[in-house]
Amino acid sequence: MIAIWSISLFGCGGSYVSAAKRALYVSAETLRAVDEEYADVYDRAAHIALERSETAQDYKRHMEEYDEAETTIRAVRAALFASEAGLDIYVENGERTHWFASVACLALVFESLFQQLDEITGLGPQSIAPAVSLLKAYGGVCDQPEN
Repeated sequence: MIAIWSISLFGCGGSYVSAAKRALYVSAETLRAVDEEYADVYDRAAHIALERSETAQDYKRHMEEYDEAETTIRAVRAALFASEAGLDIYVENGERTHWFASVACLALVFESLFQQLDEITGLGPQSIAPAVSLLKAYGGVCDQPEN
């Protein structure tokens, strides 16, 4: 906690860094809340799928969209770590490129999660929109690998 406080007071662009840390904090808290709420949705879906499935393949087919959303939740978590690392690089040596790229990718995966959860449960828009707005305010471009 002292390290975060000192970085935000004395680090590169103090108020900018504090605002960036706040955006990451809000994003992490948003993800935590969505993950908790989605865990209940997933659990109910798994019980229903288990009751309706005669084979493991049936179960897997019923759970496919739920599993994809769970994978996206893990991707958002990984993108949060990458954004935090990008911000650390910025604080250490003033290099913003990694921060802007990572935060743009974080916004992108949050939007993907937003769409998936909205399609599956209706949880997406109201719960994720504030975090996406905060992240998009930083700009940057997410270079996505081609499939």
